[in-house]
Amino acid sequence: MAGVGRTSFYRNYKEKEDIVKAYVERLFQDWVNKYKETPDLPAREVVRIVFSHFEAHRDFYTLLNERGLVYLLKDIILNLCGFNPEQEMRAAYSSAYVAFFLYGWIEVWFRRGMKDTAEELIAYLPQ
Repeated sequence: MAGVGRTSFYRNYKEKEDIVKAYVERLFQDWVNKYKETPDLPAREVVRIVFSHFEAHRDFYTLLNERGLVYLLKDIILNLCGFNPEQEMRAAYSSAYVAFFLYGWIEVWFRRGMKDTAEELIAYLPQ
C-alpha cells in the first residue's frame, strides 16, 4: 500500500472522478508552465502544445474517453484559460470563448478516435 489510510484518502477525494481530475491536472502542469512563460502565444501554438500533450499521453486519454470521462477536462481547461466568473465581462467571455473552443476541438478529436495529429489540426486554424 501507499501508506495512506482510507480516511485520509477519502478526506482528499470525495468522488472517484476527483482522483482522475487531480491526475489530469498534474499531467497538464507542464502545459501550464509553458503557457505561463509565454502567455500571449498564438492560437496555433496553443493548439499544438495541447494536442501534443494528448498525443504524448494517448493511452491514458484513450481510457478516459472509453470510460466517458472526457467531460472532466472542461473545468481544467476553463481554469487553464484563465476563466473566472468574477472577471469583468469582456475578460470572462474572452477566456470562456478560448476554453470552449479548445474543449470542443478536444471532444471532437476524442470522438474521431484521436487519429488527427496536432499538425493536421493546426492547418485548419486561420493564419
